[in-house]
Amino acid sequence: SEVLIQLSELYLSCCPFITNQSMSKHLLSHELIEIIDLRDCNITYEIFQLITKYFPRLTTLYLGQTESKMDGKINLVDFFPPNSIDKECFLKKPKLKYLSLEGIHNTMRNDSVEEIFYHTLIQSSEQIRYVDLSRNSAIENLIYVDCFKQIHSLVLYDILPSVIESSIDSICCLKTLSLLDLSFNRRIQEPQNYSKPTITLAKLIKSLPKLTSLDISGTNLAGSFSFDQDEELNYIKKELSIDENEYVK
Repeated sequence: SEVLIQLSELYLSCCPFITNQSMSKHLLSHELIEIIDLRDCNITYEIFQLITKYFPRLTTLYLGQTESKMDGKINLVDFFPPNSIDKECFLKKPKLKYLSLEGIHNTMRNDSVEEIFYHTLIQSSEQIRYVDLSRNSAIENLIYVDCFKQIHSLVLYDILPSVIESSIDSICCLKTLSLLDLSFNRRIQEPQNYSKPTITLAKLIKSLPKLTSLDISGTNLAGSFSFDQDEELNYIKKELSIDENEYVK
């Protein structure tokens, strides 16, 4: 049937009746859509195929589950089902500028899930300015984030310190980054501590020249917990070219 009204924005957050099938049946003909919000909907990762094939003008995409999720009153399907996963089903949207994949959980280790995240971010990175991967237990490393050559905001709220530390060199390559959120919500769970908080924080500050906003609340990056003082102190001395002999009277 002919489409009488062409939509440019599609906000369907908190609509559990929205599924992959309903999207495929009713919305693919809207070629002018630039913004899609499908958070807290009953969709799975297979939505990547539809979004890749259609919506040529898409610049902003929100997927996953929000922290509120309607106060837990609705049950949503798993974004990544526990059975077989097609690792070739990833998002490819070179014109995308804003991407949010928050609250996507994976209860078991699955290399296919990690590969989907890798290809999705790599294949959609060309013009990306903003990425939100908050509360994503499906992510086990972020070493590929250095593909974001024009990014200005990276939100990694509630991502485990072990994931951040293993990917710190890649994060430090994001020279255009102005906002970085590494905060952790301690009200929900007690996180791991950063093993070398002073070194991690020093690397970020030294490597990201355009950084104007850094959120490390709820973590030990501010030095409120114990750390290996000798190793971290030696690192700071080296980076700041401090010679202790100059201060010996």
